[in-house]
Amino acid sequence: SHPRDWFAWNGLANVYRDQSEYVKAEEAYLKAIDINPYFDQAYRNIYNLYYAWSLQDKTQFVKSEAILLKGAKLLPKSEIILEEILNYYQKTANQEQFKYYEDKLNKLRNITQKGNTLFE
Repeated sequence: SHPRDWFAWNGLANVYRDQSEYVKAEEAYLKAIDINPYFDQAYRNIYNLYYAWSLQDKTQFVKSEAILLKGAKLLPKSEIILEEILNYYQKTANQEQFKYYEDKLNKLRNITQKGNTLFE
């Protein structure tokens, strides 16, 4: 009833993913990201979808890289997306890319911690 509700599309995708309806889940996650490309949790969710799907079809996991890099470009300060990029490169044994994004995440976390006055 609300076709532009990105959060609802993400929720629907979660249901499809949990029922192993991977094609429908992918379509719904991509719709959520299309409506709101700044919703970083959707990138985590689609990464997890591709990982689960790859247990049945090995070719699906490689889709993770492009969607995560798109998210990182739009949301360069998203720890959620950077963590999933690290997971991807760890699983694919791409040490060079893993190190690059690990450094980015560490720098981001250092900046975040220094800016948090609750712990100073």
